[in-house]
Amino acid sequence: MSQCPAFHFRSSFMGESDYDVTDGFEQYRVHWRHHAPDYSPHGLTISREQYEIDVVRMVGTLHRGGGAPIEQRVVDAFNAMLAERHQAFVREMPDAPAPQTMMDAPALVVGARWDSSLHRMVRYDENPAARQAA
Repeated sequence: MSQCPAFHFRSSFMGESDYDVTDGFEQYRVHWRHHAPDYSPHGLTISREQYEIDVVRMVGTLHRGGGAPIEQRVVDAFNAMLAERHQAFVREMPDAPAPQTMMDAPALVVGARWDSSLHRMVRYDENPAARQAA
């Protein structure tokens, strides 16, 4: 039986945060795409269309480094961690009218993995027909 994954924040840049994961005897890194920065042709080497596919479409996903698939139980544990951090933040807010309305709970994160046949990341909630179209 595996242990519940523990997440340790490592870094954040350009809308993606990295966490080191300790999961039983295994350690690895996951990447959470939480937002897409504004497109800038001066700072990127990809077209706007490719940016939409590679970055914008992946907002709200969690994937493992190195192309390994991520297990749903790890995604579920990450969502639980985000929800707990949100609740802790709300509890620590000074008394104010309806403080829970001041910050929405985080949206549920979905898993993603590298698909070598498509040469891109694929969301676990993505329609298989849409995979071929993108």
